[in-house]
Amino acid sequence: MPARSETRIVSPIHDRRFDMDRRQRVADMSVEEMADELRARLECARTNLRHRSIRVQLANGTTLRIRGADFSYGIGRTSEEAETCLRSHKTERETRGEVARGQLCGITVSAELLPVDLLMETAIPVRLPR
Repeated sequence: MPARSETRIVSPIHDRRFDMDRRQRVADMSVEEMADELRARLECARTNLRHRSIRVQLANGTTLRIRGADFSYGIGRTSEEAETCLRSHKTERETRGEVARGQLCGITVSAELLPVDLLMETAIPVRLPR
């Protein structure tokens, strides 16, 4: 995959060929191989999310930086099987101390407030009843 700053020019023929190759590869994979590939991609996404800092700006101008976020997942042939795997994954993470209900285990949240003058400029005037 090219870096974001690079420009990639691809002919429509190349795109179609790539798409056909990808479809053939997926068609040749067994269900177990697809589940393994999906599991590997989800683990990669978890790692990326844990090591990234997410910036969220609230309506009042406060900026939150969240680091160490994570998620649980379940993979299955049916939604019931996937749900069972999801519960199992959550239990494993709870046992390892990675997650606890109602707590931010391993997640750091820091708040940055905007300067008061900037908040005053963006404030909405409110008329109070007498």
